[in-house]
Amino acid sequence: MDTQLTHTTRVSTIPAARKLLIAALCCAAVMVLVGTAGWFFLAFMVLLFGPGYVLERLFPAAIEPAPFVRPTLWLGLSMALISVLYTWTTLVGVPLTAPLLIALTLVCGMLVLLCAWRDTAERSPLDDLSSDRIAPDILAWAALLVVLGVTVWMRFYQIRELALPAWVDSVHHALLIRVVAEQGQAPYSLQPYIPIENLPYHWGYHAVMAAAMQVSGLDLPRVMLWGGQIINALHVLTVAALATYFWRRPLAGVVAAIIVGTVSIMPAYYVSWGRYTQLMGLLAVPALAICWDSWLHRPTRRDWLLCVVLLAGLSIIHFRALVLGFGLLASSGGIWLAQVGDRAQIRQRILHGAGMAGAALLLAAPWLWVLVLQRLAPAVETPTNLVGGGDYNKLSEGLLWAGHTRWIVAGTLLAGAWGLLRRTRAAVILVGWTGIMLMLSNPPLITYVLPAVGVTLLLHAMQNRKLGIGLLGVLLVLCNPRLVWVPFFWLITNEVVVISLFMPLAALVGGGVALLYSRLLPSFPRGSEWMQIGTIGALAALLVWSAWDGRNVLNPDTIFTTAGDVTALEWIEQNTAPTSQFLINTTGWFSHVDRGTDGGWWITPLTGRSTSLPPALYTYADPAYVAATHARSRTVAEYTPGNEQAIYDLITQQGIDYVYLGTAPEPLTPQVFADTERFAKVYERDGITIFAVLGTP
Repeated sequence: MDTQLTHTTRVSTIPAARKLLIAALCCAAVMVLVGTAGWFFLAFMVLLFGPGYVLERLFPAAIEPAPFVRPTLWLGLSMALISVLYTWTTLVGVPLTAPLLIALTLVCGMLVLLCAWRDTAERSPLDDLSSDRIAPDILAWAALLVVLGVTVWMRFYQIRELALPAWVDSVHHALLIRVVAEQGQAPYSLQPYIPIENLPYHWGYHAVMAAAMQVSGLDLPRVMLWGGQIINALHVLTVAALATYFWRRPLAGVVAAIIVGTVSIMPAYYVSWGRYTQLMGLLAVPALAICWDSWLHRPTRRDWLLCVVLLAGLSIIHFRALVLGFGLLASSGGIWLAQVGDRAQIRQRILHGAGMAGAALLLAAPWLWVLVLQRLAPAVETPTNLVGGGDYNKLSEGLLWAGHTRWIVAGTLLAGAWGLLRRTRAAVILVGWTGIMLMLSNPPLITYVLPAVGVTLLLHAMQNRKLGIGLLGVLLVLCNPRLVWVPFFWLITNEVVVISLFMPLAALVGGGVALLYSRLLPSFPRGSEWMQIGTIGALAALLVWSAWDGRNVLNPDTIFTTAGDVTALEWIEQNTAPTSQFLINTTGWFSHVDRGTDGGWWITPLTGRSTSLPPALYTYADPAYVAATHARSRTVAEYTPGNEQAIYDLITQQGIDYVYLGTAPEPLTPQVFADTERFAKVYERDGITIFAVLGTP
């Protein structure tokens, strides 16, 4: 009896967090038993959170961060660490093969378990769940997990009918993932698929997805579709952390999560474009902003190191996202600078910040060197290549006001105005970030802002008799549209900014709701519980309604593949020689790049066979190759009945072995290849037709 009582007592003293960890381990075991799909989700979560968790635990914070912050740091750091790892293993010539990646993932998983077992050794707020009052942080976490769960369901429902990822970007993303997996290195060379060396295209996303594919064994299309929707849904976590950190109210984070997850059309709509790289880049911005702001106010080696890793990794994942992130860092840093009065602190931050930038440059040096050689050097020779504007920077009003954007913008304006009137630091930072983003895509706006700042400085100088500030004010007043011309910059366009605004807008709306709630709560001293219940009910209703309303966000016009294409591509891989060349249907896209029109464009990334039009990255190749590719594509795109000989000549010149025609073939149709002496129909199923070239047409 005594032994039994002692055993019972010991069991009851196990911390709740550790029990939760044991339950998570049981769930992980079940996922492994499910098969390849379950193993993918488990391995993907380890890759996305494991490396960052281990690094963060090596340098623990002096104080407990706000809710949602730590997992956001793990996520951003993990993506950055994987990108940096590929950078340096590529430089030293060590390929990250599947066995090596599996071993590294298992080691990372074991380190995560060890750290988590130690972290759950002590009591936590979870142990007080049976008490009359549950810790607010636990309620906030429960709410966020519900929002995240609904968002994940919504994202996967949105791709239920997709056989392959949508639109143009997905095709070359798939090729880059294939190259990373085959080479085990950063995709600087696209040989033998496209004659490109030293490709200056951001590839952090592709490295993460290639690692997940090699570790799990899942096929490339599902890795892209499932992985893409997971990183899409994880914006719920990162934006919630951003809002909670700056507003210091978990309710702000929960509301921001609902906006990002279900109300806003962005980032859900990214799946229609296959813009997975920008999606992953923006995912790391909140972690960088939080570490940066924390370092500004309480400089520690920990935050300095984390900023270095995040800066280096984000430069590899997506350079545009890094530039947008710089806008948030500038806004946060500007507010800190305006509040601090100690010049010694300012000098110290500038010195250490320069060291931070230098360390990040060194950490990403192999990649940045490629970028300098292939992008910066040509730009120095021809500076006009950096100038954008015109149709390239044209803003689509349909994109700007899609979905419930008008309501979100209205809420943002109210929240921002209220926050600015109350001089709330979070509102100033987020409004400032939004303004900086808009000026990055429209640089001439700065010539309207600077004179206003100059007038303010002049008035201040006149009141306080400060000559230096007065001269600076005069200089800024002179920076007006009549005297100064500022060109558009090609890197940041209005489209890039518009589809990224969901982050500051959601954080502002979340903060506005939190301010309103805190303002109204004291007015109901006896009915505070009913107010809490009403708030929870209203947010739950908004979550359910918006999730159901936005479940069909996918644009059908960006889908040009079917399940039949997948079957046909499998047939190609099994029944054609690896050196086979395919003629596919093409059409114009931009003035400098063409695109495929059906599943034939997926032949190269999924089977390795060549096509008459490679994925869109061919524009990075030698100008002669690009010109020849354009000529082939335009021969097909401009075909009209009666000009069959031009197609036959193209087949002969390029040594085409097969012709791939999708479910709605255009402009080339089966009738063009009806001559049985020249062509043989070798595949016809689900609307897909493949002809073999028998001889010289």
